[in-house]
Amino acid sequence: MAARELTLAGLLMTATLTGCQGDQSGAPSTAPDENGSGAEAAPQPDNPLLAMTDTTTVRLGGETFEIALAMDQETRVKGLGDVPDIPADRGMLFVFPTSQHMGFVMRDCLVDIDIAFLSETGRVGRMHTMPADPRREGEGDFEYELRLEKYRSGFPARMALELRAGTLERLGVSIGDKVEIEGLEDLKEQAQ
Repeated sequence: MAARELTLAGLLMTATLTGCQGDQSGAPSTAPDENGSGAEAAPQPDNPLLAMTDTTTVRLGGETFEIALAMDQETRVKGLGDVPDIPADRGMLFVFPTSQHMGFVMRDCLVDIDIAFLSETGRVGRMHTMPADPRREGEGDFEYELRLEKYRSGFPARMALELRAGTLERLGVSIGDKVEIEGLEDLKEQAQ
């Protein structure tokens, strides 16, 4: 029994992160419809993403995003878990104290998410679209952690950017593209 508990603790400590972000103003967001044009989205007062206040601005593919920051282990583990929607102009940036091989999972995430692993300078190194993977009825923590798919960086990344699923493809983002992150050097210094 003790070995199983240690294995679960090891999985929880080393494995895995999640993510998602939304409109902090409480104003409706404009989301692209199937033709790519904007459509008003209903306000989401119960969206935890709307309560996040530690943000920065990111430019990618000619568009600007307001991005929630995950700068410490607690925030990185929670990520976008329990977020019911990611507005089209929002997301989350995970910043780590050092570059490292990363593995993210969709723990308790309710919506599909695009992830781009970024280098020290903000260059895209690998991308995935991660489908939502909610807990199954009666599933315990240990079983849930074991079955979650791991989305790996494949290189020592310093950051990971999460956006609404389909955004990276819509913007035509490619490996090597530069993500402009406001205050990047300060963010790297502040990461815990």
